[in-house]
Amino acid sequence: MASRCPLRLQELEVALRRLPCRVVAGPKSSQGIDIGDAPVAERMMAGMNIELLVVPSCPHQAAAENLLRTALADIGLPTDFQTLTVTDEQTEPGFAGSPTFRVEGVDLFPASGQSGGVSCRLYRSESGLSGLSDLPALRQALKRAADRARPGAQ
Repeated sequence: MASRCPLRLQELEVALRRLPCRVVAGPKSSQGIDIGDAPVAERMMAGMNIELLVVPSCPHQAAAENLLRTALADIGLPTDFQTLTVTDEQTEPGFAGSPTFRVEGVDLFPASGQSGGVSCRLYRSESGLSGLSDLPALRQALKRAADRARPGAQ
């Protein structure tokens, strides 16, 4: 007589996410680029609050959502996040402009003490100023956030 597994599929997925994992071979980006041997197990950010903050009618919202989804997938993290519309800077102290990428309420690209208010944000990259972060910088920022979320990290 075949025995039944006491765990349902969802419970098994949750249990697997809790296992200590490390990527042995560097993950590949969606473009096939090796992005290194970093601790990027899904469990590091499972249940974490990942947010994209935008102002109403932000011209970069769709591109920022796609960029965030791609960066999360490239480093092997769940692609779940919330897009929040900021209409009053009083509701989001320190809001540096739209779009802003946050993990657990922490801006992934902190502005040096300056608030951008309810307006567009500019990101610095090797090619100059842009309304979006570049993909490699967003990947690195997400990896740092995942490392901070790792149990025992400081």
